[in-house]
Amino acid sequence: MKYIKNILIISFFSILLTSCYTKTIDDFSEFTVQIPIYFYDKSTDRKVPDIGLTFSNLYQYDEYKTNKDRIDRAELYQFSIWVDSLVLPGNPPKPFVPNVDEVIFEHVRYTIVFAKPKVAGNEQSLNPDDFEIDNQIQPFTLADFYNVSVSEYYKNPRHIYSIPQEEAIVISDLLKTRPYFYVQAEYSKYLNQPADTILFPYSEYRGDLVVRLKIKL
Repeated sequence: MKYIKNILIISFFSILLTSCYTKTIDDFSEFTVQIPIYFYDKSTDRKVPDIGLTFSNLYQYDEYKTNKDRIDRAELYQFSIWVDSLVLPGNPPKPFVPNVDEVIFEHVRYTIVFAKPKVAGNEQSLNPDDFEIDNQIQPFTLADFYNVSVSEYYKNPRHIYSIPQEEAIVISDLLKTRPYFYVQAEYSKYLNQPADTILFPYSEYRGDLVVRLKIKL
């Protein structure tokens, strides 16, 4: 009986150690690389409502170029946006002051729109003019929200990224082979806007989109 008990104990620890070893090997079979993609938008006479496109190509990052053939997953990890400066229309125009002024956009949407090179072989170009929107691929919404207060985002990064799991999987598969895309920003009218179209004399917006790459060793 004691012999059988010892055999069982040895078998148990053998299985446990094998399991731990396998997990350790799995843990070291891949590593993670994060690429922060920064967006800067400095505009004079910015129209509202407005739609704008910002181009990005992951080929500009060594982390992507070096590991592109070993990418297991390419995830959109985090998206942030904030306002650095805003000058309000008027006579004369005046700088936006968060504790005094308020601008609330009825609707703001950020969308990822995949691109394609206009000419085969230009995949690594960083010139947006070498690409165009790929209408064969459905755009994906990064953030879609209402009643957006500029005061809350003024010089204050807000993490607003949220995307359904099923869309995240599709985007991951696309980013592995289509690392060029646009982030489309859509701004509606703001509350109590006095005309159908308003021009802000000056504005500065910043944002970042973090792409997380899972690399196989």
